[in-house]
This record gives sequence, C-alpha cells and structure tokens, in this order.
Amino acid sequence: MAFELMDVRDLKLFRDETGALRMTYRGEEKHFYKVIRNFPKTNPGHFISFLDEEGHEIGIIEDPSTLDPASHAVMEAALREVYFVPTIYTIRSVRIEGDASSWEVDTDDGPRSFRVKAREDISTHDIPLILITDTQNKKYRIEDYDELDPDGKAQINDLLPREVVRLGKTYRSMARMQRGGGFGRL
Repeated sequence: MAFELMDVRDLKLFRDETGALRMTYRGEEKHFYKVIRNFPKTNPGHFISFLDEEGHEIGIIEDPSTLDPASHAVMEAALREVYFVPTIYTIRSVRIEGDASSWEVDTDDGPRSFRVKAREDISTHDIPLILITDTQNKKYRIEDYDELDPDGKAQINDLLPREVVRLGKTYRSMARMQRGGGFGRL
C-alpha cells in the first residue's frame, strides 16, 4: 500500500518488541525502515517521509509537530539516527591498513570505533572542518583540525592531503577566503 500525504490524526508511530519501526495508519499496521526530511536544509520541520527497506516512500506527513507526543518522540529518535553526526573530540588511535583505516575516538555521543574504507572518505574540502564517512556510511566530523591535540593530529596526518598538514593554518585560512569567508564586505 502506497501513501501520499498522510493525515496525522490517523497515524501512530511506535517500535515493536525488537526495536523495529512500525506504524498504524487508518487501522493498518506496517513496518517502515527509515524516516527522512524531504527538505533538510530549507524546511527541516515539515514534510517528513517514511521509507521501506528498499527506499520507497510509504507515506509523508506535512507537519510532524501535530503528531501525538508518543509518535512524535519515535519520529524524532528515528530522525536522529539518520541525521545526527557525532563530533570527534579526541582521536585515541588510528591504524592505517593500506588505503583503509580503523579509528577509535571519543565523540560528543561517547566513544566510537569505526573503519574507513579509503582516504577519499575523509573530506577536507571545508578545512578546518573534516568530515569522515565510515564503511557503514555513518558520518563523523572534526569541527576544527587545528584544535586537535598534537597526538590526534599526528595519528591522522598520513591520511590528509599534504598541503593541509604542511601549510597548516595558513593554507586553511587561504582556503576559507577562497570559499567566500575572506575579509567580509567593504
């Protein structure tokens, strides 16, 4: 059964005894796999879709704030699973294995261990921000490379482009200016 715009008065969201996401809509119970924001940057508080395991939309709600409190809590927890990106504060260890690497870190969401498939999964495009995507497609962020302790920097330097490491803050300042974060408007 496919849905277009769902009436929240007829919708209940919950997790079953195994923790799987479930919904009851107009008396029919259905499993759903994921919750996503249709407009995560421009309108994150509206137009939320429920997807099945193949990524097909089974329903959409326009205003999630009108859900009953229990359903709203389930939806918010499911959205957090999709959109939350832990911030790495401490790098405890990084083992480089060819192009891959295994990381042990402390984040704002507790300690984490993960594997990174390739150096290309470590983005330095917005330096000093570094975005890391692990083998499970989970993202992590280092807010400011310059704020890492020296041991943490040393552990990841071999994974970063040479100019980021060698030129340090000068390179990062120039990169920010090239992206429009320069001297401001005159």
